[in-house]
Amino acid sequence: MDIETFAQCLQFIELNNAAKTTADKYLPIIATLLGTGVGFGLNQVVTWRKEGKTKANKVDCCYEDIHELQDICKNTLRELLEISEYLTLKRRPSGHNLLANVSLPLLDKYYPDISHTFSVNQRYWIKSIFRKLNDVNEGLVALIAMPDEKSLYRISVTTVNLHALVLAALKLSLYILADEKLEFSDDYEMLSELDISTVRIEALKILQQNAEQFDAVLGLSKP
Repeated sequence: MDIETFAQCLQFIELNNAAKTTADKYLPIIATLLGTGVGFGLNQVVTWRKEGKTKANKVDCCYEDIHELQDICKNTLRELLEISEYLTLKRRPSGHNLLANVSLPLLDKYYPDISHTFSVNQRYWIKSIFRKLNDVNEGLVALIAMPDEKSLYRISVTTVNLHALVLAALKLSLYILADEKLEFSDDYEMLSELDISTVRIEALKILQQNAEQFDAVLGLSKP
């Protein structure tokens, strides 16, 4: 190897070392940036999955309340029809298993956060249910106070009105779960499907007629 070639070799080695030094200087920075980016991406994925699971759980809770409302409405209707039978016999009901208040705690808590996951119709029916339950609870308060009410006629009117409100709430819950407005052939058929006896359904019809004719049918307001 002559002197000129040797000098070229030395120059190449110096340049190569300089390049390595520059690369070595920036490599940790690049590695840190890449690590940060990957870590952020993974954290985002985990966050999105948690948020998705939380949203799904909230939706499930809302539907759970609607299902429970169905059961409450059905049981309340059975109780009201039993009271109707007593009243047509001009007897004061000795007791009942009515709830003092109907509420939807899970729907009330979680629905505002996930309302966008429900269809337009479902959102309308859910709003209607909240309004309807206010009237239902007022009727329950009045009916539960019936031991202090002297007029069987006023009790019968409250019973008839409360039946209509609870039946409407039941229909709304069915609409929400089906996400469509279902058609029901007859209100009395719905009551029959709840295993309510024909005698009690007929008793309700009589109370309705009596209310429409201002107690002219049964004379419940008479001593």
